[in-house]
Amino acid sequence: MLSLSPRSQAFKREHENEDQNFKRAKSENDHSLETKAFIKACALVTQNAHEDLPNRFQIVQLPICIKNCKHNGSKTQILQIAPHAEEIFMVEFRSHKWYEALEICFLSISETSYLSENVLKNIIEIMMNAHEDHSSNYEIMHLVGKCQQVLSMNIRIHPPCSFEPIRKCYLNFLTTPMDLRQNTQTNRNNFGSKDGIFQYCINRLESELRADSKNEPLFDKEKYIPVEIKQTIQGVHWEKSRLETFEMLKRTDRIDRLMAVMDSLTELIGFDLAFYHSRLLKREVSMRRQKILITKILNLDDLKNDEMNEPCKQIIRIYIYFIHLSYPEKYVKIMNFWINTLVETLYSSEKQMFDFHNIGRKCRNFALTFHRIMSELPPASIVKILETLTPTRMRYFIGMLHCEVLLSVTIKSSIIRTLINFVKESQWNHFPESQNSIIPEGVENAKQLTADNILRHLIKISKNENKSCDNNNVRYPKFKHVNKTFVTDQIFVTRVLYITVQAYLDAYHLCKMEKTLKRLTNESLQDNSKVGVKYFESVNSFVTQASVKIYRSIYSDLKEFIQDIKKQKEIPKILDIFMNIIDLKEL
Repeated sequence: MLSLSPRSQAFKREHENEDQNFKRAKSENDHSLETKAFIKACALVTQNAHEDLPNRFQIVQLPICIKNCKHNGSKTQILQIAPHAEEIFMVEFRSHKWYEALEICFLSISETSYLSENVLKNIIEIMMNAHEDHSSNYEIMHLVGKCQQVLSMNIRIHPPCSFEPIRKCYLNFLTTPMDLRQNTQTNRNNFGSKDGIFQYCINRLESELRADSKNEPLFDKEKYIPVEIKQTIQGVHWEKSRLETFEMLKRTDRIDRLMAVMDSLTELIGFDLAFYHSRLLKREVSMRRQKILITKILNLDDLKNDEMNEPCKQIIRIYIYFIHLSYPEKYVKIMNFWINTLVETLYSSEKQMFDFHNIGRKCRNFALTFHRIMSELPPASIVKILETLTPTRMRYFIGMLHCEVLLSVTIKSSIIRTLINFVKESQWNHFPESQNSIIPEGVENAKQLTADNILRHLIKISKNENKSCDNNNVRYPKFKHVNKTFVTDQIFVTRVLYITVQAYLDAYHLCKMEKTLKRLTNESLQDNSKVGVKYFESVNSFVTQASVKIYRSIYSDLKEFIQDIKKQKEIPKILDIFMNIIDLKEL
């Protein structure tokens, strides 16, 4: 065998070194590309979630003025409806000709005219106070549906954009004192009517939930009709003008009317929040000076030490008690909207609002208040509340607060690491066995609120307006404080942990992250020309080192969890529910 000359050997070694250096450089370059792709995926997923305003604010569509405001840029003057139209409306309104008054509104709203705050308030008065009129050709909930249609039509054509006259109209509609209705039998002054429609409604709702609330009308009308006009035509007119009030309705009807009003306000508040965030995304500094409507109606600017004030606590209590008492799903969804909107509003006021997943001081105080109220309820109610709560990042945080109590973990702990320890140490054995089935029903397919299933729009109203409102068989339970110690069993602990882990993964959009990461990695490895500064720049405000670190920990912790599960000779049945969190083939 011929031996190579020293020169040939040196040449061979040089080429071998070059080959090794090339392979090392290629490996390092591939790793660098994958790292850049990972950071880019984090940014894109976070940005898309942040800018998905319909899903974030639970609105089916964005308001028409969100891109190009037709009001500020219009050459045609846009004004409140003509004075004579408002006067005709008031004539019909005072005569209790509700349907005719609403027809005037339908005819008056146009691209250049919107309803005044006085007309808007009186539409709410119709919704609240109208009684069944057997001489008319419509049922009462048909009338309430017409009121909702008018309000929705006005809000959609003239949303609360940056056009100051319209914003002022809506702000006054929501926050200025309601009519005293001094010539009628009412006790509205006792429920904050001077603070505006929204505050009045939540005060009334909370009152109706109390154990001592009356099922029948709040006043006995027989005591108020003068004896000399009873059983006369004059007595009929006197009763209609003075006693056909909200207070003279039965409790089920009172709750239905209040929730109809709360439902009608959601579109206005949702549009307003969408406008605000749209302009923040465009870095329009002027929008920071323009307060969100919900900030005004809840006095969020006056929070002391960022603690929740009474209106915020009322929204939380009503939402929690609705779920605990199994109120109709449509009412739970309405209150979920207000909870979601409150969280998003608090979040947008935090200094780190563009660090999308960060929980600031105000949101933390919201979570602590929510958890404190929720923790007083039975385990079954706590699970239902956590399953329904949005946004998912708040569901995760409150779930983590409860895991902190149940499993003695700290709020700073990773929930997936908590799950890993739960499995490794068989921590469910620290709790008594459950009497219920091991795999809880409803958790795997827990319903998530999306824009598609929020029924508060014109199409829904049109479909439902002809339905009769027979509430004789509807039960609206009253809330009673339970002085009882509840058993924390294995099923309850497992369900809370499952919901919290699922909320964590949903909050970080892990499925979208996985798809985006694969796409970017493949593109970058196939075409290095794409991996320039321009390809990976943009959306920097939506990704921080902390968020990238969290995404990396999610991936590493999930892989460890999967490995631990695979090591199990036999997976305990109590853990079956966690098999639905991820597809093991994906990671």
